Amino acid sequence: MTVRAGFLMIVGLTLSSPPAWAQQRGVPPSAPDTVPADLFADSNLISNTVHMSGTFVRNVVNVLFAQTATQTQRQTAVDQVRGQVIGGERLSSGDGFYLVRIQDDGTDGPLWKAIATLEALPYVEMAGPEALALNRLNRRKAYDRRNHP
Repeated sequence: MTVRAGFLMIVGLTLSSPPAWAQQRGVPPSAPDTVPADLFADSNLISNTVHMSGTFVRNVVNVLFAQTATQTQRQTAVDQVRGQVIGGERLSSGDGFYLVRIQDDGTDGPLWKAIATLEALPYVEMAGPEALALNRLNRRKAYDRRNHP
C-alpha cells in the first residue's frame, strides 16, 4: 500500500471545542479551519503498524477534495466512510483539508479501508492519515505540487 506524504500534524493552530457546524452531521462546503482539542489524545493514536511507521491518529482521515467537487459530492464521500467532519485546515484558495473522524475498532484497519474508499472517488484528490511529527507546511507543499506541477 502506498502512503502519500503531506498528511501531518497541524502545528500552530489553536485547539478548540467543536464549533457549532461540527455538532451537525453535514459537511461544510469548504474546509473548516479548526482542530478539535482531543485530536491527538493518546486514546486516538497508534504507532508503527504494518501499514505505516510512526505515530498517527487511527480514527481520522485527512481529505482534500478536487476543486470542482460539489458540496453534495463531499457529503457523499464522508457518508460512504460513515464519517463526520470534525475540523480541518483552510488553505489560501478558500478550500483545504477536511479532518473526518471514522468509527474504528482500536486498530488502523478501518482507517486504511476508509482511505482506499475515498481515494477511489474521482472528486477526492487525496486521502491519508493524520500523522504526528512535521508541520502544516508539508500539507501546503503537497497542495502546491498538485496545483503547480
